[in-house]
Amino acid sequence: MVQEAQEIICDIPFTQACIEQNGDVYFCCPNWTGFSPIGNLNENTFSEIWNGEKAQEFRRQFFDGNFHICKLDLCVKGIKSCISPEQKVPKPRIVIFNYDISCNQRCIFCRDCASDYIQVPNFLLEDKIDTFLDDILENAEIVMPSTAGETFFSPQTQKLIKKISERFPSIKFSILTNGLLASPKMFEELNLTNKISQMVVSLHAVHSWTYNKMIKGGNFRQVMRNVRYMSKLKKENKIKYFNLNFVVNAYNYREMPKFVKMAEKLGATATFLELLDMNIDRKIYDKLNIFSEKHPKHADFCKILANPIFNAPNCQMNEFLSRFCKR
Repeated sequence: MVQEAQEIICDIPFTQACIEQNGDVYFCCPNWTGFSPIGNLNENTFSEIWNGEKAQEFRRQFFDGNFHICKLDLCVKGIKSCISPEQKVPKPRIVIFNYDISCNQRCIFCRDCASDYIQVPNFLLEDKIDTFLDDILENAEIVMPSTAGETFFSPQTQKLIKKISERFPSIKFSILTNGLLASPKMFEELNLTNKISQMVVSLHAVHSWTYNKMIKGGNFRQVMRNVRYMSKLKKENKIKYFNLNFVVNAYNYREMPKFVKMAEKLGATATFLELLDMNIDRKIYDKLNIFSEKHPKHADFCKILANPIFNAPNCQMNEFLSRFCKR
């Protein structure tokens, strides 16, 4: 049984569900929670999973401040407080679908792949999703249709967006994209213009020459044209939240202050993330890992972080970077 109501630290296990392409259900990103699913849609209904024993067991840790399952350093939002719910938790307000990890770009710090893009045509839920949607989205307000691949590159993800728009017209979308295909035409085709709660663009640079060092298969000019279109939608109040992501590394760290200024002009929040040691070659990681005291440019990086511009209202850093800046 869940303990009686008290202040807790994180509301994600009570408000969010993450659906993987093999049917596994998580509360948060699998990488951030030790790949510990609370159930699988091929074995149980979503209702059974959401208030099942594994889900309750996961939630219990938050009542005593025990976060042994979570990788808190990776939490973008950091720790926040909320009030615990009753024993039977209402269906999630936020639902994430990760059922296509295909991507049209190769980022040097993301995935180690020799091809120009990554395509994974294995969609185990695609034929069954109709039978799950009503149960999963009963209480949903926001849907993230893809966080592991490129939203606008995947026909399957686009079909999912259209399906949800038709059946659940009040639901808003939170979109994560590299921006290359996020054109006005794409917004129109998917009827997204008035349905976006948050738009997050992985950009990582202010200048094309820096961008081209890190991104294979991209087009900086095209991305910036699309970003300016999103900026226009934000200023017209058609996008509630607009974030530009920046994974900090040895190639781009000197552009961090300019990135904050550029984001401000675009009406966006500059979100800085640390380089993660996963899915990339070790030699590449060591070359890019500016956070290491052994890196030849580490001292210069620390000087950059002392810039007061990082206290700007439109600047956001994840938990790791926030602590790093305060050292």
